[in-house]
Amino acid sequence: MKRGFRFQTKLMLAMSVTTAVAIVSLLAVTERKIKQSFLNRMSADFDRQVEQLRESRQEQTSDLRAIARDLAVHPFLVESLRGEPTLQSRTEFWRAMNVVVRERATEGAVQAGRSEMSERGGGPVRGGPWSSRFALMALMDLDGEIRPLVSPQAENGKNTFRRRSPGAGGPESRRRIARLAGEGDQVIAFFPVENREGEPALQEVIMTPVIDPDSGEALGLFLRATSSETAIERFLGRYQESFGGGEPLHSGIYCDGTLYARRTESELAGETARLLGERLAEGASDKGAFDFAFGGLPFRVHFDALDAHEAFPPAYQVVVFPLAGLREDLKDLRIRGSGIGAAALLAGLLVSAYFARRFAGPVRDLSEATKAIGEGRLDTRVPVRSNDELGQLAKSFNHMAEELKHKARYRELLGKVSDEAVAQAMVRGTLDLKLGGELKDVTVLFCDIRGFTELTESMSPSDVIDLVNEHMTSMTGVVRAHFGVVDKFVGDEIMAVFGALKSYGNDVLHAVECARDMLAERERLNRTAHRRIEIGIGISSGEVVAGCMGSTDRLNYTVLGARVNLGARLCGSAGPMEILIDGATRVASGTGIEAELVEGLSLKGITRDVEVWRVSPRRESSRDSSARVLG
Repeated sequence: MKRGFRFQTKLMLAMSVTTAVAIVSLLAVTERKIKQSFLNRMSADFDRQVEQLRESRQEQTSDLRAIARDLAVHPFLVESLRGEPTLQSRTEFWRAMNVVVRERATEGAVQAGRSEMSERGGGPVRGGPWSSRFALMALMDLDGEIRPLVSPQAENGKNTFRRRSPGAGGPESRRRIARLAGEGDQVIAFFPVENREGEPALQEVIMTPVIDPDSGEALGLFLRATSSETAIERFLGRYQESFGGGEPLHSGIYCDGTLYARRTESELAGETARLLGERLAEGASDKGAFDFAFGGLPFRVHFDALDAHEAFPPAYQVVVFPLAGLREDLKDLRIRGSGIGAAALLAGLLVSAYFARRFAGPVRDLSEATKAIGEGRLDTRVPVRSNDELGQLAKSFNHMAEELKHKARYRELLGKVSDEAVAQAMVRGTLDLKLGGELKDVTVLFCDIRGFTELTESMSPSDVIDLVNEHMTSMTGVVRAHFGVVDKFVGDEIMAVFGALKSYGNDVLHAVECARDMLAERERLNRTAHRRIEIGIGISSGEVVAGCMGSTDRLNYTVLGARVNLGARLCGSAGPMEILIDGATRVASGTGIEAELVEGLSLKGITRDVEVWRVSPRRESSRDSSARVLG
């Protein structure tokens, strides 16, 4: 049988594996928690900053909305949408714009641009929120065509509108723009523009309907644009400062398939726009986040829809967070954690080795002691090393060994005071120890010493005991060799039963052969004994009552009945070295046994006539005869 791992090795392996799994699990959970906490903070900060950005835009555009409403009714805009405006109306429009701006500034509506207003009359307010150098104004007709508005005194702006609005062209576009103009409400949309170098940019546009004062018909939209990039940069700076990250954040606005982010590399912006466009096309919500890798570096994108009219493509505020720093921090955590884990594992191995030796010693003692008990060494005990469970186990084992020793002693004594077969049946529980019995067909053998009184008359009691013990020991061995059970010893007489506890086939023949071997064994003993002993044997067969009999506290397995009495009488009538059997025994033993009929024998206490036969003794050694019978 292949030997497995020792208990000590198994215990060390179990503790090592448990420690390693605990360390790895702790590192994994810690890493996941740190990453999730980082991302949650990032998401919360993004939501807060976007909300602040939305509020800031509303504050900044409130005055611009009011000015746009005042200017949208000017005849110059109506003439521009209907045809070619006159130079006079154009000049009056720009003068009116400056008047409106000054009035709003005086009332405190445009606080941010108050110090930057120009005192020069008739020209645009340079440096203010309506400066033509930095802000664009235009008209949009119902077909989506855009017509820039430039003051006579203004230089060419750095940025110019594209000629058509996003999504313009076709009947559906005309219907959308006409519906938007006809609603009469101001809306905000995000338009792409181009600078002098042709680079794309994005403008936040306030769109005010232009209505014909005579017919009340909507002619188009008055557009007032402000750069969305300035607000984004302020937002990004505030977020970078509040977040405290060392890596640059990337922010921009996604609109119509393009991410407008001047501070972001074009390749990164293009990949971000592509992935965001795929998710929006798949039905993603207006707000969310996703991770992706670019150039071997991890990034996380947060996006949130901005307020815009449904007639124009939606715009999304986008922030791209680099996660390389987080990845490096987590890598450092894994390295440090692995070092700590290795130290913990080593400490665990040392501790497990110590406890394994503490545990393995008592277990080894118990294993060796159990093997010794199995080999019959019932005096084996194990040392009690502690008061814990192993110590209690050692005490229990010692108590069990003591009980086994007592039981073995009881079994030995039981085998001495009763037949060995009866004792084993009692121990195994196959013998019913209740008072009573059952009818069985058995053969009963009685063996008695002839002239025992005269033989022992001049002997001392100790010599008598020695004589009887020697005789009984040899006769008992012959009985057991022929599957018989010694029922009892009565003085110098032996009573044996065949077939009571268990039948071994022809029990009658076994009894007759046993009797013949008993005579032969006695002849062999007489050749070396100081005194010659002659025995007489009687055998009878038939139905008897077999069972435990006696009192409730002292039992004896025996057989009772007329056949038992007959066997005793035959033994009493047998002469020296003679075997007498009844007729039933003669018939059952078969023709292989030499026997002669005894005529005119009267048995004491037996009133009916009994057929008695004398069996011829065997003239060979008991060892040879026993071997023949058992073989």
